[in-house]
Amino acid sequence: CRITDENISTLYDYKRTRRYLSGFLQILQQNILIKELSYKQKIMLIWHKYLRLLIPVFIFLSYFCIGILVHHGTGYIILFSLLTLAGLLSFLPARPRYQFRMKMLIRMSILCLVGLVDVFIKKIFSWIKQEPARS
Repeated sequence: CRITDENISTLYDYKRTRRYLSGFLQILQQNILIKELSYKQKIMLIWHKYLRLLIPVFIFLSYFCIGILVHHGTGYIILFSLLTLAGLLSFLPARPRYQFRMKMLIRMSILCLVGLVDVFIKKIFSWIKQEPARS
């Protein structure tokens, strides 16, 4: 028996994130599937799958707000600089001796945010293309 661990960077790449988000949107479009779920299962689906997609959005909004507050004091400058550095470090290749523990969480959040924007923009364009031409 041989056990191997997947490299975490291959588990959370951008293609996988987009595919994951597209799958969530497809589930939402399946009314029959959702109607068959119990009330408890619907709550769990929303809580465990969809609300956690808001975490990267809230992280970005926090980063953006701290960026706006930079002119209010040195503390905001330091915090904004540290958050920017952490975001940049999350995309550097991993070295075994220097592990940044939050690296994958930050990277996953950034990829999820970009993936959300990408998937929703594509969805909006597909809706626009499907709309019948008005004369």
